[in-house]
Amino acid sequence: MAKFFMWLNGFDFRKLVWVVPIVLCLHELEEWNMLDWYRQHQFDIGSLTNLDARTWLLFISLVGFVWTACSLIPRNKKITAYIIMPLIVFMLGNGVQHLVWVISYWSYQPGFIFGAIVTLPVYSYVIFRAVRDKLTPIWYPLVLLAVVFIPGLIDFAKSLITKEKAPPASIHALHEFSQWLARKLWY
Repeated sequence: MAKFFMWLNGFDFRKLVWVVPIVLCLHELEEWNMLDWYRQHQFDIGSLTNLDARTWLLFISLVGFVWTACSLIPRNKKITAYIIMPLIVFMLGNGVQHLVWVISYWSYQPGFIFGAIVTLPVYSYVIFRAVRDKLTPIWYPLVLLAVVFIPGLIDFAKSLITKEKAPPASIHALHEFSQWLARKLWY
């Protein structure tokens, strides 16, 4: 892993940010059969279908690539860092979610390898580079983490503590969006 980060260190920050949507896309591909895991762990997923869930996976992968491309429109590394950081922080929160689920259910959870094992160190490295290279102050990713991560963590913790059979409200909202999007695109 050290050699990998040494390799990444050789990239200019504007090229380095392409690791964000690539890892995101690989993570989403790993979640391709997420509904089976939900059912195995008795989550009530309502009428969500594989097509609905996979529409979300394709959509968020596309969003990752478009977001990254948009962050590169300004030819300024600082602006790129500020624009890409919310996406990175959102995915870090998702990586922690996968880690918690693996620990809570003591079984592999689709998305864990690229969502936690790969995403957490790689995205942390991108944040490190942005701060080290003085592209963003340390407070910027920390504030984003607090704004994005803490409400999601509270929502997630409530669902684990109460042992609800439904996914946390934030994930349920993603499921509803997935159903809406799939119906607009495919039905």
